[in-house]
Amino acid sequence: MKVKLINVVYILLFYTATFAQKKEISNKQTQEHIFVGGTKVAMIPPQDFIKATAFSGFQQPETNASIMISELPAPYSVLLKNFTAENLKTRGMELLNKEEITFQGQPAVIYKAKQSAQGVLFVKYILVFGDEKGVVMLNGIFPESEINLEESIKKALYSSIYQQDKVVNPLGDAPFQIDLEGSNLKFANAISGMLLFTSDGFAPVKSTDKAFFSVGQAISSVIIIDKKQFVLDRLKSLPNGNKIKVENTEEISIDGMPGYTINAWGEDDQGKKELVYQTILFVDNTYYIMVGLASNDFEKYSERFKKVAQTFKRK
Repeated sequence: MKVKLINVVYILLFYTATFAQKKEISNKQTQEHIFVGGTKVAMIPPQDFIKATAFSGFQQPETNASIMISELPAPYSVLLKNFTAENLKTRGMELLNKEEITFQGQPAVIYKAKQSAQGVLFVKYILVFGDEKGVVMLNGIFPESEINLEESIKKALYSSIYQQDKVVNPLGDAPFQIDLEGSNLKFANAISGMLLFTSDGFAPVKSTDKAFFSVGQAISSVIIIDKKQFVLDRLKSLPNGNKIKVENTEEISIDGMPGYTINAWGEDDQGKKELVYQTILFVDNTYYIMVGLASNDFEKYSERFKKVAQTFKRK
């Protein structure tokens, strides 16, 4: 499941200047610092950036630029091993630069990369720090055509503060909610505005059923012509998506939004049969997505995933 979480991170990253000297980030909190809801990170956002509603961070909608914060239950050393030019290339990203820096006295790395999304070439700065218990990633993204934003986004990343003892409330900060009553699912973590639930409350999940359920929103505006085909294609972008076989697709409506539910079968990281459930709901130029996975008790979790998804509501 650790590998799967790291793979999810790469999916969520869907969106040569070099540094003259080694950077050391060690800031004191000021009145200009803003804590990002659901995280322990505060920063001074670039001018004209607003709080994002679909993810943890800030955005400038008119340019499609954003700064996204993710806190992951993955060891720092493991994640760095996966952040290689070769691995990023398999996910459509070109690594331009990598530099080891210091963040609040601890080792950190900042990457610069490029990636195309929906026909637009984006530049991405990724600041990574943490320890063997977890990792924090700060992602500054902007279209290459908006090169004037580069310095302001870098400055915002370098203004960051991480407050280890801060109490966060990712469920309260999320722009949506679900009812878990009778599902045996427990909140496990939040990644970039996506809420993760598992049968034992741990991420990665430790229970034998490997039951996992996530709820999130698209992190950028999208124009979708064929919605049914989109949900089928989105299913294939899940970890091990090339092995998923669709059993049925159903047109639905939840919280006044049209969408599709897919029941399918796939394989987990050990090659064992896995239940795959996906619901996507469309509104304006965005969508909400719910994904459920389970390695056994298939009938039980198929019903529970469906029941939980039907309780989805926007706040």
